[in-house]
Amino acid sequence: MVTLKEIGDAAGVSPSTVSAVIHNKSHCYVSELKRKLVLSTADRLGYLPNMNSRALKGLPTRTIGIISGIFSVPIHSELISHIVEFLNLRGYHVMLGDSKGEHAKENSLIKEFISRGIDGIIINSTRKTDDIHAVIPGYDTSIVNTSNNPKSMDDRWNLSVNLPKGEYLAVEHLIKRHKRRKIVFYTTGLEANILKFAGYRQALKDNNIDFSNDLCMNISTQKDKFKYVRHSILKLKPDAVVTTNDMLALQLIRVLSDMKIKVPDDIAVIGYDGLNICNVSSPSLSTVRQPMETLAGKTVDILINKIENKIEPGKPSLVEPKLVRRESCGCKSTNADIFFKV
Repeated sequence: MVTLKEIGDAAGVSPSTVSAVIHNKSHCYVSELKRKLVLSTADRLGYLPNMNSRALKGLPTRTIGIISGIFSVPIHSELISHIVEFLNLRGYHVMLGDSKGEHAKENSLIKEFISRGIDGIIINSTRKTDDIHAVIPGYDTSIVNTSNNPKSMDDRWNLSVNLPKGEYLAVEHLIKRHKRRKIVFYTTGLEANILKFAGYRQALKDNNIDFSNDLCMNISTQKDKFKYVRHSILKLKPDAVVTTNDMLALQLIRVLSDMKIKVPDDIAVIGYDGLNICNVSSPSLSTVRQPMETLAGKTVDILINKIENKIEPGKPSLVEPKLVRRESCGCKSTNADIFFKV
């Protein structure tokens, strides 16, 4: 391991000067030329800072821990990618932990990250921030939650997408633009998507359409999900379906195709999330896009403001979703919408 003394000997300065330059200390009075020499020498010799040592001294490690169900939900992966990018631009390193959405794993990762001296945590948890802090009594670690949990809507450390608004936009569009009246709400689990369900019901109410429990297709409790979906479509005969995620919508389009039901002529379909794959499905999938880049930017801003400037948010933050109209609802895709980043 390269030491500060070795860097100082090579650069012709004292170890204390090397320390002041590398750690960007306020009492470092060396010239800009000397500062660049020290940094270039440290880089040439392969110096790596000992973060555990900095943590033991109570110094910032410029490291943020991110805890989420990383691989279970595609939209979470997109959010994390943007968060990592923004943190890197601000000069922070990242430690990732896959909680799989389980509280026990969250607790374990929180304690692990704290023990490694992280400066803050970004977490996607169904718990409120006070409950998360209770896992680490005695530690005032900055924590921001990106959960869409209804119980966290009054939590000022919680940032989320306005999920009811997104589903409301989808249902209202189907009613007003495409004259659909029998609209099914299709979900992988009602409890986890209760906010979207609320938006669905409000849109029906505001457009004078009676709500019926029969029009809620919930596959979470079904053993043979494929058989259940086919049976429900034949029984209900809907003219439109809104889903709670894009993958569910794409799977539904495939099932309807196998049943010789045309999308959108017979049944219009709208997804939720705004994944890139929506552009290249056939028909292209209309969806509610969750603005993950905007959410990531706000999340990082709030966390870094707390860490560096001791500024706390005054209230919870909501990010507004956007309806993206494509072929599956009956609209037409633009040529520009075909291309996307990979």
